[in-house]
Amino acid sequence: MSRGPDGSSQLFASIERQDSAARVRVVGPNFGEREGPIVTSMIETFVEEQPTVKVIVLDFTDVEFINSSGLGSCVTIHRNATGGKRKVALFGVCPNIMEVFKMTHLHKLFKMVENENALNKLVS
Repeated sequence: MSRGPDGSSQLFASIERQDSAARVRVVGPNFGEREGPIVTSMIETFVEEQPTVKVIVLDFTDVEFINSSGLGSCVTIHRNATGGKRKVALFGVCPNIMEVFKMTHLHKLFKMVENENALNKLVS
C-alpha cells in the first residue's frame, strides 16, 4: 500500500509533488476498470488543490498489465490535463504495456520518459 501526499494510505496510487510536476506512482500489478477511475479522481483532486502543477507523470514502474479501461483512464487524464494547459508523461512503462500503447497508437499521445535523468529534466 502506498502513501498519499498527506501521508494517507492509497490503495491504487500515491502522488508526490516534484517542482512543477505531480508524480503519480500507480500501484501494480494491474491498471484497469477498478484502478483507473480512482487514480483519475485522485489526480483531478490533486491538481485542483495545487494549480501550479504543469506536468503529470504517470509512473507505471510497478504495473505489469493494462486493459482497455486502464487505457481509457490514461486518455481521460490526458484530456483533463491538456484542458488545464498541463502535459502528461508516462514513466517506467514495461515492454508489454509499451506494446499495448503502440498497438493502439496512444504512444503518440503521451511523452514517454525512458529513464530517471530524462524524468528529472522534465520535472525541473
